[in-house]
Parts: sequence; C-alpha cells; structure tokens
Amino acid sequence: MKQSRMKQSRMKILLLSAYDAMSHGYWRKGLMNAFPENDWTVLTLPPRYISWRLRGNSLSWAWGERDTSKPAMTC
Repeated sequence: MKQSRMKQSRMKILLLSAYDAMSHGYWRKGLMNAFPENDWTVLTLPPRYISWRLRGNSLSWAWGERDTSKPAMTC
C-alpha cells in the first residue's frame, strides 16, 4: 500500500536540452541522479548550430514528433 502511494506522488519533470553537448549532458545526468525520486522525461537536440539554436529551439521542438508519454531516459 505504501509503495502505491509513493508512485502516485512522484513528480513528473520534462527536461528539454536544446543543445546537448558533453558539458550539458553532464549537467543533465547530474540533475537526474540528484533527484532520482522524480519521473524524468528528457528531450534533447544535438549540439550543432549554436547560433541558430539560440533562436530556433522552439521550432525544432514544434516540428519534431516528440512523444513525451514514453518512459524517461536512464543515465
């Protein structure tokens, strides 16, 4: 009974990493490892075209078919 309540109260977090370079990946994995009790869903974009990414991230997310109902990525 106690475990079922715990699963229901897990916070769902959507983490968007629009420039998932190595340093950003370390940050993302560290954050997820620091709060393992949460239910993480991670969407990333490759570390390319930094000047475009600064302005066009929202377009990349909008045009990509992203299913956030899938289980979270594991570290």
